[in-house]
Amino acid sequence: MTAVTTELFRFPYTVRFHDTDPAGIVFFAHYFRIAHEAYEAWLESVGQPLAIYVDDTKAGLPIATSTADYHRSLRLGERVTITVELKRLGHTSYTLRYRFLDAEGMSTTEIETVHVHLDTETRRPTLLPPALAAVLAGRESG
Repeated sequence: MTAVTTELFRFPYTVRFHDTDPAGIVFFAHYFRIAHEAYEAWLESVGQPLAIYVDDTKAGLPIATSTADYHRSLRLGERVTITVELKRLGHTSYTLRYRFLDAEGMSTTEIETVHVHLDTETRRPTLLPPALAAVLAGRESG
């Protein structure tokens, strides 16, 4: 296991009407959806689209844990940058942190997700696919 904090990707995002609640701020659960959009965009950018892992019937890559810290609400029309950062890399799992940065570069929200590579038959963790492990470790990119 390697404990690190390495920025992997930056994802620009504009808060849309469907992201907000009646008060005009981003509904808390939508932060996770937006973070996942950033995650998928990063995977595509390094030649590891999520479809590779969804289509694999012998293994899966579910999120085992997710947390969020909300520092400031985002509003409709606000432009942010989401950084995708590797926080921890293990043999069967990895932890990503997503920081939502406002126009001044201040963090408004931080989300962490722990992804585990599972054998779908045994439901037990298994080694990360070599190509994904290499990308996470910064040894390859697409």
